[in-house]
Amino acid sequence: MKVFLAVAEGVAEADHTLVIFWGHGGPTRAAGLSYEVIVDLCKDLDILAYDACMVGQIETVQLYALGGFEGYMVANLGYIG
Repeated sequence: MKVFLAVAEGVAEADHTLVIFWGHGGPTRAAGLSYEVIVDLCKDLDILAYDACMVGQIETVQLYALGGFEGYMVANLGYIG
């Protein structure tokens, strides 16, 4: 993931950066990664979006804020089905 973000940043210049995670989500993980790992990798992004269940819970949003993510987050509170 770290390599992908670095390569993408070097290939395409942009004023803002958006990454969309797709897959399964839950109280502690999304797209196969823990929220702590995602925040560490993505804290410099402008927008972080999820197409996964249960990522928009206040506890998850708090983890992002405490981890240093200062951008916008688009996520689903409940189940996607």
